[in-house]
Amino acid sequence: MPIRISNDSKAYFLLSFFLCGVLVCLWSIIGFDQFVLDDAYIVEHSVSSIVAGKEMRFIGAQPWEGVTSPLYTGIIVIFAQFFPLSLAHWGVSTLAIILLVCGFYKLCRLQEMTPLLSFLLAVTSLFVGKTFYQITNGLETAMGMSALTWIIVALSEKKIGLWAFALAALQPFIRPELSALSIIFIGFTLLHRSPNVRKGLAVFCVTFVLGCGVLYWQAGFVLPNTISAKASFIASHCQPLKDRLSDSFIFLLSFFIALGPCSLGFVFAIFTRLRWIMISFFAIFFLAYLIKLPEGLVYNHSRYAFLLMPFALYGWAATLNSTQKTVAILSRSSALVVVMFLVFSLPGQAAFYRRQIDYYANENTQMAAWVAKNIPQDSVVLVLDAGRISQIGVQPLVDLVGLKSIESAYVHQELTDKSCNRALAIDTIAQNTHAQYFVTTTDWERVFSFLEMFKHQNWSIERVDNERGETLYRVYRISKRGSNDS
Repeated sequence: MPIRISNDSKAYFLLSFFLCGVLVCLWSIIGFDQFVLDDAYIVEHSVSSIVAGKEMRFIGAQPWEGVTSPLYTGIIVIFAQFFPLSLAHWGVSTLAIILLVCGFYKLCRLQEMTPLLSFLLAVTSLFVGKTFYQITNGLETAMGMSALTWIIVALSEKKIGLWAFALAALQPFIRPELSALSIIFIGFTLLHRSPNVRKGLAVFCVTFVLGCGVLYWQAGFVLPNTISAKASFIASHCQPLKDRLSDSFIFLLSFFIALGPCSLGFVFAIFTRLRWIMISFFAIFFLAYLIKLPEGLVYNHSRYAFLLMPFALYGWAATLNSTQKTVAILSRSSALVVVMFLVFSLPGQAAFYRRQIDYYANENTQMAAWVAKNIPQDSVVLVLDAGRISQIGVQPLVDLVGLKSIESAYVHQELTDKSCNRALAIDTIAQNTHAQYFVTTTDWERVFSFLEMFKHQNWSIERVDNERGETLYRVYRISKRGSNDS
């Protein structure tokens, strides 16, 4: 008897095959170890250190320090036992993207769209605005978006599966912000007395406790503190509340602009049965960043904010076939605008992607190679956007922000966060670690003016890689005036 394969199963296979083909072509052109964000290389550094059982470069650090997404990093660690690190990293990123697009497809099918239209919408969604840039950044962005998408899928079905409770329990280990969604999810199931809710709560609790146990056993902590470290370094509270509120709205607006007309999906989602899920998560998400880290909303072209995008896609999927005639007409008319925008914006987005690779992969690698070759092997180097420098060379490193170097985070908590004196914090970190070199970028300098801070704290500053020209990454020799350190 022949085996019958459903249209949905065929669609999942074709989506996976298509995405693998696209990503293989992309990374065969730019390289399997090339990413648009230098933070992706910190993931690989962390994996290398975890596999080796010790921190490879950062002074006084532990392998798991600086890991924002323990689940994403942990899965790469498992893959790295069987494949080269760059291939393991690529493989996990690809799987996350496949799960994401399959989730988009499932959302469309749940709204009674045809398999063909669902397939087309799922594929199209990946190329809207800066979405493709974000999901291929080598970080946990695609995994976080995928987790949110499948939670929406679970809430859209008549009966919430036990798998959804397990996923909700794992979300905090993907991105800390998703902890709020986990709580909202549990509250929704209890409020609506969903079938299997008792079993689901048991699955949730067991999964979460196991996750905490494994992470504590491996890393020595339950949840990562990277956002707290960034918040202490930025010290946004030093600004008036009015300015922070204004900046937060501007930063959130930049996310909507990055998403393009597709952001209208958030408006359409208000007309769906899950609107309070979206509104609640939006409110908590926005307030958390407003209080802790407003600038986080705009980092890396709104990388953190892109976590919200599945709600926009859900809004489109749920209203294109809406029984409310006016809503359906508005949704379909807007969809045509999105398609036109996509067609005209693709060349620009491709060019933008290419520029980012040149900046954060090629230039970052060239800087790291220069440091490895030209700086004494025992010289301490202060870094910010470290990237490849953590993988190339042997010079001991210190993370000035405090993600990888916990002592830096403590200094910022005491001086930058409490006293709003970042210059004194930087001076203290540099002296305590006997730093002799400093790597920064023109972007960081434009925002923070670190070189001026060093000068005001009586440090001599001299650029030592002048032969590299007007580059994004620049290397400086630093020395405290009156100090005996060379």
